[in-house]
Amino acid sequence: MSKRAGLSQTAYQTNGRGKQNHLYFLRTHKSGSTTIYSLFLRFGYRNNLTFVLPAKFNSTTISIVPFQKGKGYLGAPKGEKYEILCHHTVYNRTGLAGVLPIDTMYIGLVREPLAHFVSAFIYFKYKFKKKFLVELPGDDVISSITWYLNNPKLVLPRHTDKNIRQWVHTKNGMAYDFGYPVELIEYGNSIETYEFIERLDSEFDLVLVLEYLDESLVLMKRMLAWSMKDILYITYNNKGIINSTHVKNLLTEGEIQRHREWESVDFALYNHFKDKLLRRIQNEGMSFHNEVQDFKEARHAVGQFCYSMQTADEELHFLAKNSNEEFTINFYDCKMLKTIGRDFLPLLKGQKHYRSLI
Repeated sequence: MSKRAGLSQTAYQTNGRGKQNHLYFLRTHKSGSTTIYSLFLRFGYRNNLTFVLPAKFNSTTISIVPFQKGKGYLGAPKGEKYEILCHHTVYNRTGLAGVLPIDTMYIGLVREPLAHFVSAFIYFKYKFKKKFLVELPGDDVISSITWYLNNPKLVLPRHTDKNIRQWVHTKNGMAYDFGYPVELIEYGNSIETYEFIERLDSEFDLVLVLEYLDESLVLMKRMLAWSMKDILYITYNNKGIINSTHVKNLLTEGEIQRHREWESVDFALYNHFKDKLLRRIQNEGMSFHNEVQDFKEARHAVGQFCYSMQTADEELHFLAKNSNEEFTINFYDCKMLKTIGRDFLPLLKGQKHYRSLI
């Protein structure tokens, strides 16, 4: 059984390039990264790429400190070289360049800092149960967050490198994942922040912005010479303990301003790469906006199809239109689209013989 869906006319030249397979994705914590992380896992699995995989069993994290060559990951299969890294790491270009190919494309992700803060606070207080957050005064998440924002220096554990890593996700956490020096997380100044962001700007080929996710992915598709099928994702029910958007809406203007001052490095990082993304989008022209609309429609159609599929022989067919190749979504594709995060690990480890710990 086959269904058909159309795509509007779009045009983009890839100059005959093949798909870019050498990739690094900086999976920042609590930035909605699971969707994109799963997208890279899916692409790598389909194309039989060699991953840099976490050494720890059933973990999606390689390192919570700046990445170092030879630490925290499995050895590549005999006779093969690493091609893709998309698990949790703290960015360190020197270490990564010693493992990944020279032509690797470096891709990052940022999220609006207040949304990031609330998401991190909720996760590390209620699910991960970080002691310094669990012990905060307040009967609910709002009162705990407001107490934190009014008394941030009373909340944080003693200033040591080890303790910083315990609370960093509620204090410039995105900057930390991007490699901001741990000793500057609490007291970094504007000059250091500027130099840090300028360096990242020169080292990353693209930084995705969660609030413009579809636009980010279409731009990435063009840069990597991927297909629309490669960037498809479907939304899934994420039944968190508390909705972070609801919490944000209950904060006062004063609390929001105090947060802006508290996470000034994350705000500088976010604003820089958001503005850069919007400029790049504007330069892409009208065909880009048409392609984004095509992508949204295709993503919606695929989501409906995958969740309403009655039999394994059903297919959803998309016709070719200019730069968008003809493609089909079937039962296997839906299964892959529904496979999220760590559920991919057994598939990846079963696909190739990764060696003992490095």
